[in-house]
Amino acid sequence: MLTNDQLRTLARASTLYAEFEGERSTAPWDERIRNLALDAFGRPEDETIITSALAALSDDDRNVRVTALRVLRWHLADERVAEALLRATHDPARRVRRMAVEMCGAFVDRPAVAGRLRKLVEDPKETSKIAGTALSALAGSASAGLPGSGLRFVSDLLASDDYRERILLLLLQQRPDESARELLQDIVMNGTKGEAIAATRALCGMRIVNLAHFPPDERKRIQATADPVDLSWVSGRGYVNASLYWQPA
Repeated sequence: MLTNDQLRTLARASTLYAEFEGERSTAPWDERIRNLALDAFGRPEDETIITSALAALSDDDRNVRVTALRVLRWHLADERVAEALLRATHDPARRVRRMAVEMCGAFVDRPAVAGRLRKLVEDPKETSKIAGTALSALAGSASAGLPGSGLRFVSDLLASDDYRERILLLLLQQRPDESARELLQDIVMNGTKGEAIAATRALCGMRIVNLAHFPPDERKRIQATADPVDLSWVSGRGYVNASLYWQPA
């Protein structure tokens, strides 16, 4: 079993932009940095890593539980991880719940996970960040072509004025497959004029990108050649910004 200190070290080397003993990643989810940490521990087997992280999810310290989730992000193919994430969405610590909810997006094809995310979206007692993360996980499942409960729940939420705009904004930033195209076609038929125009552009092969995700030179090119996104149809504009442009998907 790995100690909590070893898990913390491995977690730092397994984050979005990893770091280990002065080495920093040059790209998101840099496996090279993670391998350096694993080598320092004598290359423990995956079973040892998973078992240690699963045990750490029961630790009294919320920071240890967060560490465990960061390590488990690399082992989503293990059946035990899906079950552990579902339990972690009930964690008393908001930070743990939010991370678990985000990771549950990999398992939205499971009815129990999709149902739990749906409850979090509509739970008035849950924080807006966690509810929004759950909504993003469900909407992402539609664009990823996942069948079953996740897609059905997204379709149900689209019928609600409380969620339609946010789901549409998420869909417009994805590369939609056939399932997501069906949702966009429904918005064309039943949404407002502005929503229908935006959904039509997505159906014609465009998607929304955020300039903040591009290097400076690329931002200038996008601003010079692309159309800015007309957000006049969005009623709650606090969660969007003026850095959004249409680009070919």
